[in-house]
Amino acid sequence: SAEERKRVAGKELVVTQLIDSSTGKVIEVYFNFIYTAPFATIPVSTYRKIELELKEKVWFTPTADGKRMKFIMNSWRQEISRLPADK
Repeated sequence: SAEERKRVAGKELVVTQLIDSSTGKVIEVYFNFIYTAPFATIPVSTYRKIELELKEKVWFTPTADGKRMKFIMNSWRQEISRLPADK
């Protein structure tokens, strides 16, 4: 919601993906934040929606070295913008 976005705007959320090394598809998504951070009050359904979109719309092309692993981990810090992407 707009109110949630206002509370977390400008803050960073750590997002981690586990990627299937044979297909390149995202198999797990983790969101990391401190329990006292504003991210802790965002409904779980919001994180689930983001997870499902990442699993559906993002995939990778593993290298030969990557294909030898059980899985590939990709992690980054995402700064939350003040405005939704569609505005």
